[in-house]
Amino acid sequence: MLNLYELEPKLKLLIEQPFEDGSAFITKFLEIYNIPQKTITDIQKSYQLNTPVFIPKKLAFIAIDHDDLLLAEDQLKEKYNKHKNKPRLYVVTNGKTIRAWNAKQDQLLDKPFTELNDYFDFFAYLAGIERYEVIEEVEADRKATRKLNLLYKELLDHNMDWINNPKAEHELNLFVMRLLFCFFAEDTAIFPKDQFTETVMTYSSPDGSDTADILHQLFEGMATNPTQRKTKNFPKWVLDFPYVNGGLFNDDIRIPRFSDRALRFFRDCGNYNWQEINPDIFGSMMQAIANKELRKDNGMHYTSVPNIERLLKPLLLDQLEAELTEAGDDLSKLNKFHDHLARIRIFDPACGSGNFLIIAYRRLRELEFKVLKRLKQQIAAPLGFTSIQLDHFYGIELDDFAAQTARLSLWIVQYQMNAKMKKDFGDSPATLPLTENGHIICGNALRLDWTEICPVENIDSKTEIYVAGNPPFHGSTWQSKEQKEDIEQLFSPHTKSYKTLDYSAGWFFKTAQFLTHPKTYGGALVSTNSICQGTQVELLWPLILNLNIEIGFAWPSFKWKNNATHNAGVTCIIVGLRRASSTIKTLYFEDHSTDIPHISPYLLPVNNDIIVQKRSKPFGKTPIMVFGNKPTDGGYLMLSPPEKQELLENYPQATPLVKRIYGSQEFIRGEERFCLWIQDQDLPLAHSIPPIMKRIKAVQQFRLKSSKKTTKELAQQPYRFDEIRSRINQEVFLIPAVSSEQRHYLSIGFMPANIIINNSSFAIFDPPDYLFAILSSRLHAVWLANIGGKLEERYRYSNTIVYNNFPFLPLTEDQEEQLAECAGNILAAREEHPGKTIAFLYNPQTMPANLLQAHQQTDEMLENFYNGKPFVDDTERLTFLFKQYERLLKADTKKKAVKKQTKKKPSKSASNPATKE
Repeated sequence: MLNLYELEPKLKLLIEQPFEDGSAFITKFLEIYNIPQKTITDIQKSYQLNTPVFIPKKLAFIAIDHDDLLLAEDQLKEKYNKHKNKPRLYVVTNGKTIRAWNAKQDQLLDKPFTELNDYFDFFAYLAGIERYEVIEEVEADRKATRKLNLLYKELLDHNMDWINNPKAEHELNLFVMRLLFCFFAEDTAIFPKDQFTETVMTYSSPDGSDTADILHQLFEGMATNPTQRKTKNFPKWVLDFPYVNGGLFNDDIRIPRFSDRALRFFRDCGNYNWQEINPDIFGSMMQAIANKELRKDNGMHYTSVPNIERLLKPLLLDQLEAELTEAGDDLSKLNKFHDHLARIRIFDPACGSGNFLIIAYRRLRELEFKVLKRLKQQIAAPLGFTSIQLDHFYGIELDDFAAQTARLSLWIVQYQMNAKMKKDFGDSPATLPLTENGHIICGNALRLDWTEICPVENIDSKTEIYVAGNPPFHGSTWQSKEQKEDIEQLFSPHTKSYKTLDYSAGWFFKTAQFLTHPKTYGGALVSTNSICQGTQVELLWPLILNLNIEIGFAWPSFKWKNNATHNAGVTCIIVGLRRASSTIKTLYFEDHSTDIPHISPYLLPVNNDIIVQKRSKPFGKTPIMVFGNKPTDGGYLMLSPPEKQELLENYPQATPLVKRIYGSQEFIRGEERFCLWIQDQDLPLAHSIPPIMKRIKAVQQFRLKSSKKTTKELAQQPYRFDEIRSRINQEVFLIPAVSSEQRHYLSIGFMPANIIINNSSFAIFDPPDYLFAILSSRLHAVWLANIGGKLEERYRYSNTIVYNNFPFLPLTEDQEEQLAECAGNILAAREEHPGKTIAFLYNPQTMPANLLQAHQQTDEMLENFYNGKPFVDDTERLTFLFKQYERLLKADTKKKAVKKQTKKKPSKSASNPATKE
């Protein structure tokens, strides 16, 4: 059986041979792909240059002695396309370029002949091997994007001086948008069928050297109105095109130089049926073409329609649907509703390629169609008009290509909806000339004044403005210098605590500011869930709430998935903002929604906006949690297992100075590490061991080189850790500072005495056993997930935020004993799997059944103690914890106030030295 991956080296040897008339090439090529020898012999006997080779159902091939590959390809297709055994593969080559087309999968290969071996799998069908092809819901858009991607890359390769030139890149982006419009126009009867492609191909030289000039004349003609055309000396083939304008052809731009390959790719694009594209998806895919980071995926990246509707429906569409239902067939109410649609404005301040605007426009037009159908039944007058205009839609986008794509995509969806209107009602607005295609501004949304982009003053008093979008997610760690400056200029006038805010926080704050204007009716944005968790809540939400803005609806964490290749499925939230009111709020979930009186910044159904802040100690008599020991040693006090073994073999007296050390990685991954733990009384022993003294001196030099004063001072005691918190003779709980967000439970370590915990973990010394059960519970894990911070996507623990604020409730001695028994069961279940790491034991995919059962039994018992019954889900758990937290916080505040009032002031006689004897 043929091994597919043996083909590459065989093809490499083949293309290194002289091509001549192609006879030797095709013979050997067919042998490589296991074509029967009889077929190859028959081909050898009849082979001629410039004459097709045909293998029924498999291949049509021709080798030519000229450079017009397109002509040869057309002739090949014309000859065999209607054959009863038409081939799957069409291949044309002149020994310099090879061009192949897979007719079934509509996939094209157009490469230098010398690179043929890199594409060995393209011809696998010849050997009876089917290449796996994913069937996509939006295959039309994907195919279109692939074709345009080839043209775009070839134009860049042939115009290298345009790269990293902002003006040239803008011109190239606008040029591509014009091509897309023309391709779409000739497939939708705006232009005569194939007029644009055929004109360019007819008047261009085969090498593409004059294609730019031809396109420039065409575009100039489309931008010139009929009156002015008479004063221009346009050739007839330009005058055959209608006046288009509408902003798309206004600017006089340079056209990139074409190569012969670029011209072929242009024709491939023109031959595609662009009528099938969906602008809501296609726009994002086009954006990916111009983004070099996304281009390698052939534009397989877009925001799915269902996800966009998660935001738009509760923001305004559900309300409009209800209003239309209530109108029924009442003529007055229907007209009023139609007027209402005309007053709606949609503003996306991070519009990308326009997905949210496109879907909003389409849904509003669909609602309008429903109104018009009901009106048509009662009114005989023509209804070929729409009250929903593109200039009702506003957007800001930083990327030029994306902004251009948004403009074009809006126009395409307008055309498609007008075509539907004509089909349903017999009339529609005129297609040409184009109308202005929305207010899409290319710029930095965090620097611009939104009220200048989307006016809120001096407009119709009944206008309703809605904000909708999906801003960039970058956390503070991943922000560029410019992005950090954006956050600084936006937040620094309002707070000193902004440096760790996510980039998307800027859009939330600006949306809240924008919504203070009375013409604005609401806004909703997509974000990662981090802005409603951990320290982000404390930093961002007081600023929003102080503007008298509330959360009107929200989707708590869900996977923002689409059908794109390499779909990451980012965990996101949707938060709807509006001016504070008594109107009911709604939380949405995958299978239901809940109407509630209030939504907190943590997206919980609790009746307060309490924000968890740092506490210096936990509630009640709960033991203190501290950071582990911080070495600040440059690694010189650390020992790997081989280093420890060598040291003790040569100096067994060093045994008391060597301790096992644990951090998050050592505990979770089972990694073994040791450290030198030297106390003052151990110095004489340490000084007597040369390798230890060498390490101590290295620590001293490391600390002396530090720019921090405190670290330099520590160089005086280089044998000691920087910060020491261990109680060497006590048992200890180890709590990892960072743990995977995939784990259902936080994995707590019950560590023996005489070990060291480093500062990548927290520690509780000499703890009560029952506390292990509480910290290992689902209640505690849910609290961490929502209150703690994030390191990338992983949970970041904090003693001051998570532990000290956890609402530990009073327990009886009997309850503590029962929970201590649960803790023992968890530890016993772990021990039944020797050699398995904590990472393995707590991975949801590999977690042993007995360990899961031990945790679930702990959950049931603890929740019965706290709540009287187990909770239904995590939302119910978190809601309960917040209510208890509020209660404990109020009691703690009251206790402190009473203590402050009853504290006795020192008497004057006690404080005045003159009264002393």
